[in-house]
Amino acid sequence: MDIVSKTQRRSYPARPSTSPLLKGLVSLAGGVALFLVFLMVLSVAFGRAYAGQVFPGITVAGVEVGGLSPEQAQALIASRLQFPETGKVVLQDGERLWVTKPADLGLTLDAQTSAMAAYNLGRQGNPLNRLLMRFSAWYSGKDLPPLFLYDERAAQERLHQLAAEIDRPTVEAELRLNGVEVQATPGQVGRRLNIDATLAALDAQMRSMIDGILPVTIEESPPAIVDASREAEIARQMLSAPLRLQIPDAREGDPGPWTIEPGKLAEIMLIGTVDTPEGRRYQVELDQAAVGPRRPDQAPANAPNPTNPPDKIKK
Repeated sequence: MDIVSKTQRRSYPARPSTSPLLKGLVSLAGGVALFLVFLMVLSVAFGRAYAGQVFPGITVAGVEVGGLSPEQAQALIASRLQFPETGKVVLQDGERLWVTKPADLGLTLDAQTSAMAAYNLGRQGNPLNRLLMRFSAWYSGKDLPPLFLYDERAAQERLHQLAAEIDRPTVEAELRLNGVEVQATPGQVGRRLNIDATLAALDAQMRSMIDGILPVTIEESPPAIVDASREAEIARQMLSAPLRLQIPDAREGDPGPWTIEPGKLAEIMLIGTVDTPEGRRYQVELDQAAVGPRRPDQAPANAPNPTNPPDKIKK
């Protein structure tokens, strides 16, 4: 018996081919994942290698503290950063100078906090941030500013001491008579140390950690009249000789002339102030009611007798 076998053919659907772009993306993702894993392993290994130490490349105001423990870094920073004790801040008012140490103005270095800031760099934040900070410090270096403590009360006390030397009141110029002697006292521009404004400038100066000259802030208050020397000279000239008076266009029988001695002139001299476009000034004149002679027919009934001028003094 012959057995005849027949081969049965079956058809299967074609398997779709993988896109080259997809293959590339999968490969890229795998590479990135492997790279991230590598970085994480490197970061962990780096952290263990510098356990209890500041990461390399970190400095504080130029002081290299990488590889040191926080305690070692603190001691090194304290020994190197001596600006509060050795620095000089020169306070200036014109030609007067006051040399002061920053420590006397309330500035002190917080070496412990500065060292801890260096130690914590690369140890805070998410893992990626820590990794980036460690790599950046190692590759290009990272310089941290030191931490200073500033007690403004000490600076205020020092400035109040300076104010006692700087401040002066505003004094008006004075013009007065002492008999026939003319006395003139010049005015004085008032000055006041602005402590708040000087404190603000002082804070910026000390933050720079650089010696420097700091002009203090002064507020000036000028008097209304600074100088009375010109009016004093006018008064002296008026009192330097007797004053001779006579009626203008005198006719026969008119009274006069009259002579007023300097002592009497001083009694009827008026000293006052007037406002001018240039400012206030003193004015010196004689009381016209006391020295203005008239003919008897021209004088009002209540006019003073020119032969006996009234005493009138304004000092």
